[in-house]
Amino acid sequence: MHANATPGVDAEDLAKRVRSFIDHQVIPVEREIETNPEIRAGLRTAARAAGVFAPSAPTGYGGLGLSMREQVDVLEESGRSLFGPLVMNCAAPDEGNMTLLEHVATPSQRERYLRPLVAGDTRSAFAMTEPAPGAGSDPAALTTTAVRDGADWLIDGQKRFITGADGAAFFIVMARTGADAATMFLVDAGAPGLSVGRHIPTIDAGFTGGHCEVVFAHCRVPSSAVLGEVDHGFANAQVRLGPARLTHCMRWLGVARRAHEIMLGYVVERELFGSRLADLGLAQHLIADNEIDIAASRALIRTAAATIDQRGRANHETSIAKTFVSEAVGRIVDRSVQLCGGRASPTTCRWHGSLPRCDRSASTTARPRCIAGRWPAVLSGGTRPPGPAEQRMADEGRGPAGNGPLQAEADTTTGPGSADTVADPPGLSLGRLAAYLGRRLPDADPDAPWQAELLAGGRSNLTYRISQGAGSWVLRRPPLGHVMPRAHDMAREYRVLRGLERTAVPSARPYLLCEDRSVVGAPFLVMEHVDGVVLSSAADCVGLSAGRSAAIADVLVRTLATLHDADLTGTGLETFGQPAGYLSRQAALWTAQWERTKVRDLPGFDRLAHWLAARTDAFADRAWALVHGDYRLDNLILAPDTAQVRAVLDWEMATRGDPVCDVALLLVYWTEPGDTLRRHVPVALGVTDGPGFGDRAAILRAYTAIRPVDPDHLDVCLVLTCLKLAVIMESIYFRHLQGKQLGSDAADMAGAAAALVEMGLRVADGQGVAALGS
Repeated sequence: MHANATPGVDAEDLAKRVRSFIDHQVIPVEREIETNPEIRAGLRTAARAAGVFAPSAPTGYGGLGLSMREQVDVLEESGRSLFGPLVMNCAAPDEGNMTLLEHVATPSQRERYLRPLVAGDTRSAFAMTEPAPGAGSDPAALTTTAVRDGADWLIDGQKRFITGADGAAFFIVMARTGADAATMFLVDAGAPGLSVGRHIPTIDAGFTGGHCEVVFAHCRVPSSAVLGEVDHGFANAQVRLGPARLTHCMRWLGVARRAHEIMLGYVVERELFGSRLADLGLAQHLIADNEIDIAASRALIRTAAATIDQRGRANHETSIAKTFVSEAVGRIVDRSVQLCGGRASPTTCRWHGSLPRCDRSASTTARPRCIAGRWPAVLSGGTRPPGPAEQRMADEGRGPAGNGPLQAEADTTTGPGSADTVADPPGLSLGRLAAYLGRRLPDADPDAPWQAELLAGGRSNLTYRISQGAGSWVLRRPPLGHVMPRAHDMAREYRVLRGLERTAVPSARPYLLCEDRSVVGAPFLVMEHVDGVVLSSAADCVGLSAGRSAAIADVLVRTLATLHDADLTGTGLETFGQPAGYLSRQAALWTAQWERTKVRDLPGFDRLAHWLAARTDAFADRAWALVHGDYRLDNLILAPDTAQVRAVLDWEMATRGDPVCDVALLLVYWTEPGDTLRRHVPVALGVTDGPGFGDRAAILRAYTAIRPVDPDHLDVCLVLTCLKLAVIMESIYFRHLQGKQLGSDAADMAGAAAALVEMGLRVADGQGVAALGS
């Protein structure tokens, strides 16, 4: 972003040279560029030789230093091929990051990061957007945090759809550093705690480095990594974001013009009804509409560019341009495709797939970015007072409060039974919930107020007691934030609870299943509220006699055996799950889950997975049963004064499978006095340490007295359990880093996965059940 025309640069001549470079060197090899990095490297060398490399970058660092007005035609011509900006080093996100570094970075930061970026020796990524409910188009929702730790900063959080992340040399990371403030950091790709996750699938393969998920897990950076001033990240980012909106528009318009040109070449040759397609009335209307959209887009871009050069920023003008151009590009490409008919398909297009490529480019750049942006709110001026974060952005000089480029929407939902004085607990909207339940839940009063209390911040699902007058029910929904695929399945839990009503297994009665996400943001179920006692901590066991504890341990084991002996005939669960190959499938499933959810590499995990893969098939023919999947003492509701189980809870992982897996999980969760490694897994710690509960060996003897277990079979199930729980604990820790895990001990999960892998390795080495307590 350079305010004045660059001395010695003829922008008009440069645009012509860029067009020649794109037409004669880039377009002819488009089909090979995606899969051949050597071609990209060769084209970058050619771009330097042609004098068209890094047009937006400052001259002092090797760029051409064009002003915004001078960039208009140059970047438009570069955009005529999806790969033009890439080989000319003026593509997003690097082009915008160069601008940011030029204006905000310290001299030493510019030498370290800007110079190699301009030279094309490195790539970069801008990490601001996050998965819901984090910052998407609303920076005020930022959940990634940076906390001072001595002279350093610790960054924690998850970013999503970060363009160019895979292979980037460094990241510019936006993180919250105060209640209403944010700071930008320069984070090297090799920094401990930074990991690039999956590529988010798109129909475009042209963006080097993909669009990825990026995780920061206690990522430590020095104070010298701060980009700009602490707590001024929102304001400093506008140096990049405003001009970047406009340079996007320039490149998009090049895509649209290319599609229009291809179409014009076709319609003057194609004959229909005795005349050229170009001479037909409808075709002429479509061509004229394209010309209008191109001219209007170019005018808006030039107006905004001139305003930036004159005033330094142009939020209003760039918002107008981006809103219009992103829509116009889609219209232009769509009309061009329609006029080319079957010639527009990738396999038949005479221009070697160029028109489909234009359509693909428009679909994956202009259109989604317009949908994600909240430009109409900018242009309308807003109708509500600014929130604290927005006011701070205004105070930092970003623009009038309530009229910045990104705004949040207030949740104004109300409904029957909603009350302004009753706060919504995390994960629920009482207004929407009341409107839904009042019409469907037996004994509910549609007009009476509702209350809700979070009972379990669910290391797994969230559990609430919802009440109305004298009536109480339990509502369960998946956790907030990152959720592993196939986990937290409400429909599965509801089906199991319905089936259990016809067995001797104690369980709560289910009332309804809602799969409409608009009610609370996720599927949920409502079931009976069962009164009783849940022993989930050592404090819950204070005052228990040794005799009572022994009776509880005995009924715990007997209830598990009852579950495994349950006759499923007539329950609707006869065909539930796939018991054949259960162990092998579980081992493969949880190993794959690890690759999708891990925050960091974990030594020993691969060895554990390989050990399992070599042994699970040996037990494929063992008898199957209904398996709970998470059976432990704190998932039982006990009668207050007797050793009676009133309900077994948390059935979302239930299936038909290998019952020894339930035994193994119970043993892994069981604690004994003197445990060391187990202490790193903060689940039900100390609950069974007291007199009378017995040790793991006693629990195993009690179960095998009812249902015998092969020791080798148990070892395989113990290792599988350790692997599975390592994945689950890491996922909980992942959600904690996102700020979405509501359990108070979530931060303690940092060492849980490693401890569980170590337990599993000890079992694999032949130590058996004893390995769990060493």
